[in-house]
Amino acid sequence: MSITFIRHAQSEANVGGVSKPNSTIELSPVGQQQALELATQFSQKPTQVYVSEFIRTHQTAAPILDKFSLQSVILPCLNEFNVFGFDIVEGMTGAQRLPLAKRYWKACDPDANFGQGGQSFNEFCSQVRDFISLFTQGEIVDHSLVFGHGMWFSVFSWLQETNFTTSVTSAEMKEFVSYLTEHHPDNCSQHILR
Repeated sequence: MSITFIRHAQSEANVGGVSKPNSTIELSPVGQQQALELATQFSQKPTQVYVSEFIRTHQTAAPILDKFSLQSVILPCLNEFNVFGFDIVEGMTGAQRLPLAKRYWKACDPDANFGQGGQSFNEFCSQVRDFISLFTQGEIVDHSLVFGHGMWFSVFSWLQETNFTTSVTSAEMKEFVSYLTEHHPDNCSQHILR
């Protein structure tokens, strides 16, 4: 079995835009161009295209869907990590959000979350494991494209390598932070999952 994971193209948040609810963050103008260029790299029709509930994955997949006259399948387990609810970051720019993120990753509390709709690291790991279950049980169709998110893919790779199947401890979360510096995909990068 072989599927291709693709991180979404450059988003408004990636360039430090003012906070929006995570699901409504759109592609930047550069990201829109990246999505068009990405579609030119595929000459063979994928079996299926999976996206998260977040609009930036839909926008990245759209040129490929149009090219091959396909409809995407939405998988909530592909949604990006959402530590801070929108009520915490509303009105903030990327520069203003950065200290919050640094404090969060420094504390390494796998059960902490902040604000309405915020997730803990353990809740997010459980969500990624839901996809791993689908993948290992063969419910993700062979030769498909999976459009997702950077932190999601880093956690997916880490969980696959470490084989953690239970709640993550603070010490294990620290290990992930070290892993993250070497294993975070660029926008539109492609990774073959087998």
